[in-house]
Amino acid sequence: VKTWRVSDGFLVRTNTSHTDDVQAVAFDATSLKAFSGSANADVILSNARSGSTSPIFQNYAYAPVLDVAVAPD
Repeated sequence: VKTWRVSDGFLVRTNTSHTDDVQAVAFDATSLKAFSGSANADVILSNARSGSTSPIFQNYAYAPVLDVAVAPD
């Protein structure tokens, strides 16, 4: 997952936490947290500022994660 600065297109960081193709990404309402899902059924939470990550689900349901969504509550 790559993060760019919108104002000038500068590549801020490349997150290599996933071990398979990333299929979906969603940001929370503050744009500070990003959730990404991959073909190997992992969902990872990333801090958009620091780049730190933590797995939410690993090999979830043994099927690719094709979509992620974030609710404000």
